[in-house]
Amino acid sequence: MRQRTTRGSLRLLSWLIERRLPKRIAAAQHTNPLVRTVWRRTSHTLRWRPVPILSGPGRGLRINLHGSAVAFATGTAERPLQEALRRELAPGMTFFDVGANVGFVTLIAASIVGPSGRVVAFEPVPENVAAIRENLALNAIEWVELHQTAIARSSGSASLIISEVSAFSRLAHISVPSEDRERIEVAVTSIDELLASGSVPKPDVIKIDVEGAELEAIEGMRDTLAELKPVLLCEVHDCNAAYVELMNGLGYETVNLDEDVPVEHGGRNAHTLARPRAGAGETLQRS
Repeated sequence: MRQRTTRGSLRLLSWLIERRLPKRIAAAQHTNPLVRTVWRRTSHTLRWRPVPILSGPGRGLRINLHGSAVAFATGTAERPLQEALRRELAPGMTFFDVGANVGFVTLIAASIVGPSGRVVAFEPVPENVAAIRENLALNAIEWVELHQTAIARSSGSASLIISEVSAFSRLAHISVPSEDRERIEVAVTSIDELLASGSVPKPDVIKIDVEGAELEAIEGMRDTLAELKPVLLCEVHDCNAAYVELMNGLGYETVNLDEDVPVEHGGRNAHTLARPRAGAGETLQRS
């Protein structure tokens, strides 16, 4: 009975999110304390225990949101990104999830590439890392490699701002609004350094969602992009034009997944796809 009630609640929330819940109200939960309080109380029981993903490529997988967005459980979150995962991934591929949050994309990618493939997830927030481990166990997924580190230009350590919303935590020097809870020191490394050391397999597809640090993360994978030419799925945060310029310089073409306009004219949190241009040149020198 409890499982049936949970599914019914999720279906109702999914219906509201997809059809009836105005975008202004959905966005207001992140900026308006009253709306946020009402929404959190309404959805609390669904956000702190294992629930099934109701729709999309992850349908049937189980996830404990650990307080993150209910839209992950309904399967309505970031639909353009989900569909891109379905198109770009195949069994046996290797996928990098840079900024894995509680593992929603990690789970979907792992289900697509299967046991013959590999998923490497990078996440610096300790609570999120624990959530990913739980969600992998819930689905008996053993082909995911988890690294508790932030991805940036080079190795070292950095101050990370932990947000009240799990997906919005960010490196302290990045100017992206969020509700700050605390600061912690975290390990930082680059994709190029990890690959050069043999610590990770070669990726076919890389997804990046790092709350404003995406350009730094890409700078730290210049050699990887030039030599291996993986497909890149990136959510850009108020850096659309700079992102397009960087990817053009690296021999990549960019596509806006959210709307039929160029990335540089798209929304401030645009989901993008970048793939190598035909005949793109060899490794570019670091600037």
